[in-house]
Amino acid sequence: MSAAIDHDPVGLVLDRLHGAGCNPKQASSGQWNAKCPVSANHAHGDKNPSLSVGTGPDGKALVCCHKGCRLPDIAHALDIGVHDMFPPRPRATIGDGKRITAEYPYYSADGELIFEVLRYSPKTFRQRRPDGNGGWTWSLGGLHERPLYQLPQLRAAIAKGERVWLTEGEKDAEALQWAVPSGAVGCNSGGAGKWRPEYAAQLVGATRIVIVRDNDAVGLEHAKVFARELGAAGFADVRVIAPPAPFKDAAEALGAGRTVEQFVREWRTTDGPEWLEGVADGDTPDEPQADAEEAVDDDWATIELHDLAAAFMAGNYEPIMPTVLAVKDSIALFYPARVNSLFGESGGGKTWVALAAVAEVVRRGERVLFVDYEDNPQGIVERLVLLGLTLAEIVLVDYRNPTSGIGRGLESVEGPYGLIVVDSTGEAMAAGSVDPNSDGEVAQWFTIAKRYARLDGAPPIVVLDHVPKDKDAPTSYAIGSQRKRAALNGAAYRVDTLKEPAKGRDGKLKLTVAKDRLGNRPKGSVAAEVDVISGTASVHLELHLSDAQVAAESGAKFRPTVLMERVSKYLEAAPLPLTQRNIERGVTGKAAGIRMALECLAEEGYVITDKAGHRSIRPFREAVDNSSNGERVPASQARPSASRDAAEEGASPRPRDSIHGDAGRASEGEDAPNNPSSASPVDNSTDDEEDEFF
Repeated sequence: MSAAIDHDPVGLVLDRLHGAGCNPKQASSGQWNAKCPVSANHAHGDKNPSLSVGTGPDGKALVCCHKGCRLPDIAHALDIGVHDMFPPRPRATIGDGKRITAEYPYYSADGELIFEVLRYSPKTFRQRRPDGNGGWTWSLGGLHERPLYQLPQLRAAIAKGERVWLTEGEKDAEALQWAVPSGAVGCNSGGAGKWRPEYAAQLVGATRIVIVRDNDAVGLEHAKVFARELGAAGFADVRVIAPPAPFKDAAEALGAGRTVEQFVREWRTTDGPEWLEGVADGDTPDEPQADAEEAVDDDWATIELHDLAAAFMAGNYEPIMPTVLAVKDSIALFYPARVNSLFGESGGGKTWVALAAVAEVVRRGERVLFVDYEDNPQGIVERLVLLGLTLAEIVLVDYRNPTSGIGRGLESVEGPYGLIVVDSTGEAMAAGSVDPNSDGEVAQWFTIAKRYARLDGAPPIVVLDHVPKDKDAPTSYAIGSQRKRAALNGAAYRVDTLKEPAKGRDGKLKLTVAKDRLGNRPKGSVAAEVDVISGTASVHLELHLSDAQVAAESGAKFRPTVLMERVSKYLEAAPLPLTQRNIERGVTGKAAGIRMALECLAEEGYVITDKAGHRSIRPFREAVDNSSNGERVPASQARPSASRDAAEEGASPRPRDSIHGDAGRASEGEDAPNNPSSASPVDNSTDDEEDEFF
């Protein structure tokens, strides 16, 4: 887990401590004291800060809890990774063009860097150690000290009596560290079969050791060697577990949604190490051959319904509700542990809605995985800054910009996350050579996301998609195979533009329910209207129900106040009474809305109707309206009509243009002129630069 952008490690730690309320204070030059963020009360119940933060000689953050909290737990509480406490290094290449993809530092128990293991793409490994002059020696020859990976954390766990976990490689160790309930995870350098006697000395005091082996013959042999040697060294409780087939190792299984509990096949102690003797390569001790089917066992295991049914009958059942992207006066949009969708025309605002969800999640301190096939880092960062995110919040966005298909990429990422966004489905499928019109290939593609969603506490997964470009094609769902619709087990929303936003110009979007698997919103209903408030240096999205929806839910009569003002102004400017047909033709808006507005004006004493038609007897203005609480606004208090003056000079009345989500704004957003010749308050002018940005 590493920060998305370059950072100052100490500054990042201090910033997160401030955000967590841990009150860091500088004690001396390069040294700070703070409350530990691990415990709920931040200070283990003591009155004095127990955490110290300093700057190492290489720029790394030196973090130590004097109450014994593990460094991974401290990092987790601050929502960063241990590697984020180290300064970023340039991603170097070796002679054949291979690129460094990961750096695994090995420290002594005292925190001194002894050597590093570098992982390259295509997959290969190299080792290096500090040469004492600020550079590297690309060999470990002559180096006698070989610590286990994450040895300081292992020693801290041993001191607390917690379990020690050992894997075959560094990637597995880092993936498993997030999944284990307690303790610390380490491994030896060099992979399988590299036992060294000093490992037993480094683990002195450990009362419980778990070896998480790989699912192959080499992994089994590695587990055998480590279990025998640790047993011979006097460790009484050494156990071996394996990830379920067909997953090769811990990182792969965890990435696919498996849990540590599902790893357990056979737990054995080294009290009788004979259980390891004579075991055939590829087999687990006493493991029946039928266990080769464990890949489907989890899917086909019986799920007991009794307790769930009892809770439902007793009224204690808690239905699944959406948790991300709040809507004012309503429930949120996206369901956790489900695959959700936003779809619409290109440039219609889907990404902005998705980024509003990203902003909401990171502002509450959770990480977000954003897999981007359509934009670039610069474009996404610009939008996040416009949305008002701070540098510390942007660091929480784990941004990926791949050119290959998702494949096992989604399965291998390291959480936890509060939200996962894939932009977009079509481009991701194209990158993975998936035919979007093939039911079979689409179904297989979506299993990747569904596997991730099976994780306990899994976040909402939101996939963005497009509608067909063919005007004759149905646009109630995304383009491509109907399997896309079937694969969505959360909610899907179509994004439509009511008023096109651009840089420095406000706009309005509408989210219509295409599918809600959990049944909280009916298909075809409007889940939210989105006011896009765009300044020169900021963008703000407000999601809310329409005024008609709010009124309907509250039992109050809906008053289309924007249309009421338009009708009032039109009648004020007319020299003679007007028929309803004349009003509908002359006022911008839907006919049904205009009729409702006229009815309200008549009921509230602003308009009189007789055989001659409709005429104004006093002006109605939305800005001074308080009729909704039963009071009448005297004509003397009404705002003078600017439209009347314009009409007297021969100009058409033009209502004011506003989109800030107050009463009556829904009508404005939905209105389209019934008469092409009538004046419209909506500015439909665009330019290519603005359209591309939004």
